Amino acid sequence: MKKAKEEFTVINLPMGRECVILEGKGKHYFNAMLLAGGNELKFVKYIILELALIDGVLLTENEIDNMHIRDTNAISEVISLMMSNEFGIG
Repeated sequence: MKKAKEEFTVINLPMGRECVILEGKGKHYFNAMLLAGGNELKFVKYIILELALIDGVLLTENEIDNMHIRDTNAISEVISLMMSNEFGIG
């Protein structure tokens, strides 16, 4: 049996859907960095694609491109918080 993916949190998006944000690991960070090719704006997109699930499935690039900006921003803010030192770690 596969181990369940670790959740960082679950958020209710402004447009009414529920989104699970996975606990970020180095593999997510480095994969997003690689895909972004050093572009910080693309990094935000790719880290969302690595960590955000809706209906139990990771988002696709097409889905995030067509997602309401309020939902995209809400997901980005939560991932940014997870990546920050706001929890007093370190």
